[in-house]
Amino acid sequence: MKISFEAPDEWEGLLDEEAKKDGHSNRAAVIRKIVNIFFADKLQFSSDSTKENEDSNAETNEVRDGE
Repeated sequence: MKISFEAPDEWEGLLDEEAKKDGHSNRAAVIRKIVNIFFADKLQFSSDSTKENEDSNAETNEVRDGE
C-alpha cells in the first residue's frame, strides 16, 4: 500500500535524522516505524484476541475429544 500525506517542513530534518540513526536511507522506513509504534497496542490487542479465540477453540475441541 502506498500512502501520501503533507507534513510540516520542519519534519524533513527530523525524519532524515531518525532515518540516519536507524541506518535507513529514506524517510519511508522511519514513517513505517512510527505508524507501527502508533498501532502497536491495537495490533497487539487484535493479535491477543485472535490468540484467545484459538486457545478457546482448542480447549473446546479437547473437551469434545475427551467425551
